[in-house]
Amino acid sequence: GNRLLRNRAEASIGSAIMPRPPANQQRKGKAPYERGDCLAIRLSDGTFGAAVVLHQNNRGREKFNYVGLLDYHAAAPPEMTDFENRRWLGQAGPRTMVCLAHSHRAEKANLERVGQISLTEDDPKFTGRGPYTVTSWHGLRFDLEERHGVQQ
Repeated sequence: GNRLLRNRAEASIGSAIMPRPPANQQRKGKAPYERGDCLAIRLSDGTFGAAVVLHQNNRGREKFNYVGLLDYHAAAPPEMTDFENRRWLGQAGPRTMVCLAHSHRAEKANLERVGQISLTEDDPKFTGRGPYTVTSWHGLRFDLEERHGVQQ
């Protein structure tokens, strides 16, 4: 029951929000990161932000990662303890975003997988029921820069 509904939601989230490519133009490949991956994000001024991959979707037309942003901004890349501490960015709950896989290539030079953590029951969940902020990987970096006051 719920799993089927979740899978349908995952398969359609990109097409519900983004224009649908014709059926014969389904995007190939997969979401670039796995659940629990810890990402250092190089911001435009050379400082770093951080995010945790909370979900990986490889079904349907739009492949994506569901990512939680951490309240981290420093001159050095985040360390594993920064991810393990889970200081989520956001005042009304953790700031999360759906990052579309097809946008990863253009931004991957600014993204580094620094390790992996086990997700817990307390971490944000992707339920398939929105609303979700859907963006590119560049949009994720831009959001962090805006929240940390980085001049672009």
